Amino acid sequence: MHMRTLPMGSVLLAVTMLVSCACPCKKSAAPAADLFNGKDLSGWRAVLAKPEVKMDEVWSVRDGMIVCKGEPLGFIETAQNYTDFKLAVEWRWAPGKQPSQP
Repeated sequence: MHMRTLPMGSVLLAVTMLVSCACPCKKSAAPAADLFNGKDLSGWRAVLAKPEVKMDEVWSVRDGMIVCKGEPLGFIETAQNYTDFKLAVEWRWAPGKQPSQP
């Protein structure tokens, strides 16, 4: 396995994205709903470096996965706040692509 070093900005963006993708596991009588339904980004909002760019120009759902074009810089977050959750995320760069440099 080949290890790569990422710039701190990329790491912070990735951590922000991962935290934003958290699935709640609230202790309640009703089961918690999944934050991501695998079909669309309802319940999510984008925070982009260029506010005039629409969320769907950067973020989309393909084959049940959240996909980001990577430009302009930014992140997505849930419209609602959550506490007491478990986070399980798989993340990768597109095949043949390199992480962009800030």
